[in-house]
Amino acid sequence: MNAAPTPASVRVEQVRRLLLRARALIFDVDGTLAETEEVHRRAFNDAFAGMGLDWSWGRSIYKRLLKTAGGKERIRAFDRSRQKAPSKTRATVFSPLRWPACQW
Repeated sequence: MNAAPTPASVRVEQVRRLLLRARALIFDVDGTLAETEEVHRRAFNDAFAGMGLDWSWGRSIYKRLLKTAGGKERIRAFDRSRQKAPSKTRATVFSPLRWPACQW
C-alpha cells in the first residue's frame, strides 16, 4: 500500500525534474549581476520619509554605510553615527510593529 504523495514531496520532485533539464544555474549575490545599491539607497530614503523621519542617506553616507552588512544593521549604524542625541524616533524606528516584514 503506497501513501499518497505530500505537497512537499510533489514540489521536490518538480524541482528535481526542472534541475535535470537545466543547462545552467545562476547563483546571485545581491549586486553581483546588477548594480542595485542606488535603488536600495533610494528605497531606504523613501521608507524613512514614509515613517516621518527626517533621515536622508546621500551617496557618500550610503557608501560609508555599505561597510555594514544588512539593512537593519545599517539603520542602527547610521543612528549611532548621528551627531544628535537619539531622539524619540529610535524606539519607533526599531519597533518590529513599524517594520512588520522585518525579522528583528
